Amino acid sequence: MSKFVNKPVRVIAKNGIPEQFYYHKEYRVEGIQEQWRESGQWWLEESPIHIYRVIAAKSVFELHFFPKTNQWLLYRIED
Repeated sequence: MSKFVNKPVRVIAKNGIPEQFYYHKEYRVEGIQEQWRESGQWWLEESPIHIYRVIAAKSVFELHFFPKTNQWLLYRIED
């Protein structure tokens, strides 16, 4: 089951790869399940988004990184 979150989070990353993040508490990333980039809607001048599906605390979290604004977003949690 998936829970839509879509909230900004604080992430500590090394070389652009998330190592830990904070959402109500601290989570340490145990592994990267998948990662990819989406180009955004160029006609709206959106910048690319880096997407990471990370494993932490026996769940999968989908983190989005927006390099243009240097912001992270927790998009969803899967149990």
